[in-house]
Amino acid sequence: MAIQSSSILMINLKDVNINTFFIKLFAQEISLEILNPKELGKDWAKVTLNKPQQPDFRIEEVKAIQQVIKDSLNYNFVESLTENRAVINLKALDVSHKEKVESLELAKKVLEYRELEKSFKKLLKIPADKKKAKIQKQKLKQARIREKELHKYLQGRQYNFSLNQVSSNWLKKMVLGYTEIELENKIYSQSQNIFKINKNSDNNFIFLGLIPTEKAKLIEFLESQKIDFQNISWNKEIVTWSNPSTLAPFQNIAQSLGTIGKKEFDPSAVISIFFALFFALCINDALYGLVISGITGYFLFFQNLKKKFQSIFTLFFFSGIVSILVGAISNSWAGNLLATTPFGVFTENFQLLEPLDPGKDVIINNFLRNNGGINPIVAMLGFAVFIGLLHIFTGLIINISNTAKIKNMKDAMFELNWVIFLVALLASFIGVLGPNTILGISFPVLIVTTVGLFVMNSGKGIAGKVIGGFIKLYEIVAFLADMLSYTRLIAVGLTGSIIATVINLLASIAYQGSGPILGIFAVAIILVIGHAFNLIVGMFGAYINPLRLHYVEFMPKFFQGDARALNTIDNELTYAIIDSSKA
Repeated sequence: MAIQSSSILMINLKDVNINTFFIKLFAQEISLEILNPKELGKDWAKVTLNKPQQPDFRIEEVKAIQQVIKDSLNYNFVESLTENRAVINLKALDVSHKEKVESLELAKKVLEYRELEKSFKKLLKIPADKKKAKIQKQKLKQARIREKELHKYLQGRQYNFSLNQVSSNWLKKMVLGYTEIELENKIYSQSQNIFKINKNSDNNFIFLGLIPTEKAKLIEFLESQKIDFQNISWNKEIVTWSNPSTLAPFQNIAQSLGTIGKKEFDPSAVISIFFALFFALCINDALYGLVISGITGYFLFFQNLKKKFQSIFTLFFFSGIVSILVGAISNSWAGNLLATTPFGVFTENFQLLEPLDPGKDVIINNFLRNNGGINPIVAMLGFAVFIGLLHIFTGLIINISNTAKIKNMKDAMFELNWVIFLVALLASFIGVLGPNTILGISFPVLIVTTVGLFVMNSGKGIAGKVIGGFIKLYEIVAFLADMLSYTRLIAVGLTGSIIATVINLLASIAYQGSGPILGIFAVAIILVIGHAFNLIVGMFGAYINPLRLHYVEFMPKFFQGDARALNTIDNELTYAIIDSSKA
């Protein structure tokens, strides 16, 4: 079950070292929140909260150390995406205050030295004006003196001037010092919710809220540390919202609007289907989809990808796979790049539609020609509207389900009446243009449900019912606007396909005008740069447009998201992982 009540434990920290406890707790990497007891109200408002001693260094004060560490590690693009933090144990974190001060002093002087080196280029340009030249020379002299002082200081600390980096020994000290400072600051912020029942009590307590599936792991940890605990109930329900890793990125899309309660429908699975399809329609290219899923799949399955990137990479991986299928249907592989190659003969076997050539002999084009001579692009726009209607009606049905779950059956029946009204309205429109039999069924239903809009709404009195009915009828305008919004998916996809075809045409012209040898280089440059640019721009549109359709056209139909969420603490450290087996 994706949505469930959080487990709440009260922990007794009597005779427990607070810092050590929190470090060991962070090392377990359990998703939890340290709750404020005063949220319970009444007698709990009188408890005495802990006033921990501030750490020696605030994390903002040691940014110089962080910058030097970052510069020294100097990760490339792949390394910056993958997990490369050092695994350390608690003993390694026993860094003295003196060592931290020395590391901070060294970091500041390293940054000063680097800035001074950069400034010499500017200082060596002596202006023509004698007065300004004198001032400039004085600044240059002072800079030279300061450079010698810094050089001597850094030389004494084994600074590598050729690489402009601190030594491995000092880098290790900085990483350990920064990690301990980072931990101290995290512990300081969290330990403020430790409380005593009264001022004279010897016992310290904390309330921990956590995901039920991780409760067993926490209990095992507490028992290993011989720490007493008990289950308690909270006066306000705190929910946790978790899905399998494949649905996590789509859950994040919905969760950005708030946290749904236990009586609300979890839309993550629905969002995953529609988002991937909308993304694919915007990309509308099989080769682009193959590149997207190939790159993201490589990091997901063959590299130790950082946790913070896993969600977005998973989203692009599945969306890329759907893009391959959608692109193959229209035989778009980087536009028409493969059309004149042996691969083109193979890819044509999967082609069902050619939007830019209505006369081409493919299944859907032939069907459209034989049934009214409809242009393939018009058919694609119609398909987008159809998918949009499915999307909108799914949201409306979820709304009915949510309304019924809170036992508000009257409102649920009103919303059901609204959905039937919209279906009858669309069917009547189709009946006017097409078979009269549809109109004969839909029109009476339309009349009955129209009356229902005026009778079943929540307005009071005749005037209130009439006003409520007209307000609901006015939503038809918003419904039609929402329906047409989905056509932009096709517009974005066709634009990308046309640009890809133009890039291929430019490469062909460059080859013909440059000769066989130079032409190969010209073609390679144009194709790589052109298609890379088109893919990157296309991905922005393919990501933003589905998001907009979900945030504006879909989720407002049903989403409440006003539940109290479990605000899990951030226990991730920047440069190190604490070995939980030795914590």
